Amino acid sequence: MTHAEYLGIRRFGVLDGLRALAILLVFTAHQRGDLFTVFHGATGVTLFFVLSGYLITTLLLREEDRHGRVDFASFYVRRTFRIYPMFLGTIALYCVLILGLGMDAARRSLWVENLPYIVWFPEHLPYFRSTDAYPAFSGAWSIGIEEKFYLVWPVLGFLLLAGWKQARVPVLAVIAVASSATGFVADLVFLAPYQHLAFGAIAAVLLHRERTYAAVATLGRPPVLLAVTAVVLLLQFTTGTRVYIYEDLYGVHGLAIALLVAGLVTTRSRRVAWLSSPPMVFLAAISYTFYLVHGFFVNGVEMVVPEAWGRPGSLLSAGLALGLAVYGSWIVHRWFEEPMRRYGVALSRQMEQRRAVRQEEPAPREPVAV
Repeated sequence: MTHAEYLGIRRFGVLDGLRALAILLVFTAHQRGDLFTVFHGATGVTLFFVLSGYLITTLLLREEDRHGRVDFASFYVRRTFRIYPMFLGTIALYCVLILGLGMDAARRSLWVENLPYIVWFPEHLPYFRSTDAYPAFSGAWSIGIEEKFYLVWPVLGFLLLAGWKQARVPVLAVIAVASSATGFVADLVFLAPYQHLAFGAIAAVLLHRERTYAAVATLGRPPVLLAVTAVVLLLQFTTGTRVYIYEDLYGVHGLAIALLVAGLVTTRSRRVAWLSSPPMVFLAAISYTFYLVHGFFVNGVEMVVPEAWGRPGSLLSAGLALGLAVYGSWIVHRWFEEPMRRYGVALSRQMEQRRAVRQEEPAPREPVAV
């Protein structure tokens, strides 16, 4: 597609499919037994990071083009109502279950120990725990990574670099290299995921610029896109755990996914249409709620289906947990997550309108000397 056509796309349906695949991968990572280990489901979070870097940066770039600047207050209001109502609600539910009802007693002390960190630094749960056991809700670490990216990158890229736009890609490249290096330092490994957010953001900037669009858009040509897809799949399924955060192919895997994203949003091929099919769009819509709450359904089902049933039992419990988690996530999404998101959008629009009215008001007249 042309650069103008790309800029005219209001919703990247194919990326809904990637988000759906990402949440299904994460789901497989939380099943007991070894039935689903071949999928290396933990890499679903890598896919989420790349998508977030690309989509948030694209949103900011287009707002900057429309209005000449980014309205940071409105941006942060939208992000706050998108992330925190569900996040804080899930934390509250864990507190009720663990502290109120006495569930997961073996890890209660771990939960209490990590509770002061969970809102502002949930990375503490898996990476700075005091024992070999993981505290409940350790998956919240990825929320912490994304919330810090949302906080820092808009200010860095669209306020401090607003007058020096050419520096955006070099700065993102430095972030990617620096965060990649931290992956080999034990105490700093939690910083390694920022390279994937940076990869997604770089793809967004290069595609947004007309002079670099043509070169990057070659990734959308069917033969090239097929080759990139093959590389991503080979890394996913044939390299074992080397694509995990603490291994040497972690960065390469994220870079390959960023190339895949760039190809998917610029291709004309109809062979990727299934990614924007209604089931994939539905899973994408509930993916954030699903990410936060599916563990409750997995644990509940596994309490009922005996582990002694082996692989058939693992398959049964996974199927039951998936169905219940999808249905439960849809209910929460429809009646809580989505209304809160819409409220944030409406509030941000009201703020923008009030600022616009104030800017249009004539300046007060100076008193005339008599």
